Amino acid sequence: MNLDGTLRQDPVAILPNSNNKGYCRVQLDTLSLNHFKTHLLDNHISTYDRTYLWRILFDHVCLLKIRPEEFVQIVADNLVLEY
Repeated sequence: MNLDGTLRQDPVAILPNSNNKGYCRVQLDTLSLNHFKTHLLDNHISTYDRTYLWRILFDHVCLLKIRPEEFVQIVADNLVLEY
């Protein structure tokens, strides 16, 4: 962050309610959704937030923002690495 409070660069993605401090249903914007679909296992995402992201992605299936086939593909792509 710059001294005037502005960001140095645009964020790649935003995770509202990180660390799940309160109850809310999170709907990710398109940019964040696309980022997290392909970067779930990045080192900078804590185990807690990654678990939370799995729930958010499943909710997006229920909200018709992700097709079930796409969710299953995301699971298949990440399941081997998720332990």
